[in-house]
Amino acid sequence: GETLAGKPNALKISARSTDFFGKIDQIKSYISNYEGNQEVLINTYNTNSLQFEKELSLTNLPREGYIRSELITSKGNFALTNPVWFEE
Repeated sequence: GETLAGKPNALKISARSTDFFGKIDQIKSYISNYEGNQEVLINTYNTNSLQFEKELSLTNLPREGYIRSELITSKGNFALTNPVWFEE
């Protein structure tokens, strides 16, 4: 993967599912420092829909690290993003 130069100031979360996979139940986003030894849950969204979109402001980020998200559907399916790395 690639690394962003500088800290991001926002995270746009966009997800879509189908009836086959189930409605989106929950989306969680995490931030970790570069060493990866402290992953922090930054938000949880509970929804009961096939589509979700939200923009989240990011503050108090570590100097370098990553952001990632995960999704769980009503039928027990899940999706994980790749981490998005950043550094000052």
